[in-house]
Amino acid sequence: MMGHDILPDVRDQDDGSDEEVQRRFRARQFPQESHACSEITAKCWEQAYSSTIEVAQDIETREKKASAREMA
Repeated sequence: MMGHDILPDVRDQDDGSDEEVQRRFRARQFPQESHACSEITAKCWEQAYSSTIEVAQDIETREKKASAREMA
């Protein structure tokens, strides 16, 4: 697989890691990330959006807030 692991502490191996990832998802134990859009990512994991339009609107709102802070 290219990219990075969904759960950094669970490596993609044949030792039950797939089952651990599935267990965590069923338990709604999603990755905790810290970046500019981490709130949006968390809402995606929690299926809090009803459409991609809502995701795009949140991204646009975040961009506007970041631009306003830069201009201040």
